[in-house]
Amino acid sequence: MQAQEVQPGSQLLFTVDEAVQLLRLSRAFVYRLIQRRELASIKVCGSRRITWDAMREFVARQVAMQVDK
Repeated sequence: MQAQEVQPGSQLLFTVDEAVQLLRLSRAFVYRLIQRRELASIKVCGSRRITWDAMREFVARQVAMQVDK
């Protein structure tokens, strides 16, 4: 079974694995970001979900930190 390609903006909520694909980060690192509250997420029926806006905000903060250096 081949994973479907995730299309940004095509949905409101993304699984952790979809966020991993979009952010090009490891699964463990995404969970670490969630735990440290650097990447906002919610639980829906016991499953972790991340919004498109949360991912954009995370990336924007990372870019801003790089610019400030």
